Amino acid sequence: MRVLLVSLNREKIPYPVPPLGLASVAASLRQAGHAVSLLDLCFCPGPVEELQRRIETFVPEVIGLSIRNIDNVKYPLSINEFYLPRFRVPVEVCRQAGVPVIPGGSGFSVLPGPILEYFNLDYGVVGDGELAMVHLLQALTNGGDPGSVPGVISRRGGKQEQVGAWLCRELDTLPLPARDLIARGSYRTAGGKPVGNIQSKRGCPMSCSYCVYPRVEGRMMRLRSPGLVADELEYMTGHLHIHHIHFVDSLFNVPLEHAEAICREIIRREIKVQWVATFYSHPDYCSTEFLTLAKEAGCALVELGIDSCSDRVLEGLGKSFSASAVLAVLENCRRAGVNFMPFLLLGGPGENRATLRESLLHMEQAGTTVLLANVGIRLYPGTALAGRAAEEGVAGGDLFNPAFYVSPELNGDWENVLAEFGSRNKHWSIPYLARTAGEYAEHDGRCRVSDLF
Repeated sequence: MRVLLVSLNREKIPYPVPPLGLASVAASLRQAGHAVSLLDLCFCPGPVEELQRRIETFVPEVIGLSIRNIDNVKYPLSINEFYLPRFRVPVEVCRQAGVPVIPGGSGFSVLPGPILEYFNLDYGVVGDGELAMVHLLQALTNGGDPGSVPGVISRRGGKQEQVGAWLCRELDTLPLPARDLIARGSYRTAGGKPVGNIQSKRGCPMSCSYCVYPRVEGRMMRLRSPGLVADELEYMTGHLHIHHIHFVDSLFNVPLEHAEAICREIIRREIKVQWVATFYSHPDYCSTEFLTLAKEAGCALVELGIDSCSDRVLEGLGKSFSASAVLAVLENCRRAGVNFMPFLLLGGPGENRATLRESLLHMEQAGTTVLLANVGIRLYPGTALAGRAAEEGVAGGDLFNPAFYVSPELNGDWENVLAEFGSRNKHWSIPYLARTAGEYAEHDGRCRVSDLF
């Protein structure tokens, strides 16, 4: 079949992200014998017109849509941007082609039923898309039942049905992403150097109270062999000339032995690469020795989803480490001489003016390279935090009305505390302090990860 895959994402803050998942689906479809065209709308000056042209010239028999995010997860709502309305026209253009239109992607997988209903589509793919899409097309071609394919959600007679999720256990069996279909020249660092992304594992075993990662990728970590990861890095650096790379794993350094093996393989092969990844913020997984190894392997920045530096708040967020563990990790980063960027989620359960100041003061004293601090935590149905919010009388929101949790104990002049730290730390990005699109862009510019490459 002729399959057109469309990446609907046009968000460029904090930085544009190459559609790795869609390229992976494209590779599996090619391997199964399908003709594939990929259209990335991120940088198209006229996305609707370009989509119409591609449909007219390629004449697809099926169209797959990648929905990476539902909104920009920013609070207050004055800077929150809901993406689905901007997707309606492209989706309608696809529907007018008169062929099956199948959405998927991480954003779709968070709320697949409501999104399917919103766009009035018949089928969608939840979770891993590579094999689910191949088998869905087989069902469509052979007159089978698409709704019986694992990972496919369908609408029948006004009812929605879903048969589990298709989570590929053997990632090594999947072909490398079809990066030749991505307009690589558009994805660059602040210095104009090509940038790409790679995945060494899927899944997350953690139990953060707000997170939907386990829902999208499962709790079991599914690992790619370090040798294959290194093969892909060699292909990216040697053939595509991409030397600046983001690992998009939920946690790069879990399991630690897997991360160490990847680093050693990069060093052994002398792969010239600079990379960024999110690390689990516990000293057992972020020792000075391991961070030194990662730096030798090309790690340019350690991203740390610490969320808070107050034990009271960390417990409420379901984090599996303490404030002292966070401080030990930051000290290890300094000793290893590696750049580090903590992420804070302020306003979590138990947050008050004192815990807010405590976290910000620790970050200031730690000498962070850059820092991103968001206020308010997006509530998603089915998460522990959404349940707690309901008990506290906080509206949970829905697909069209994003809701955020902010601790009811956070009162007084806490906004002044936030502004105080933001004013004297110019390398900190605190979107909450922005009240206009221009101010939001200014805060984004404070912590561009690509500036560190």
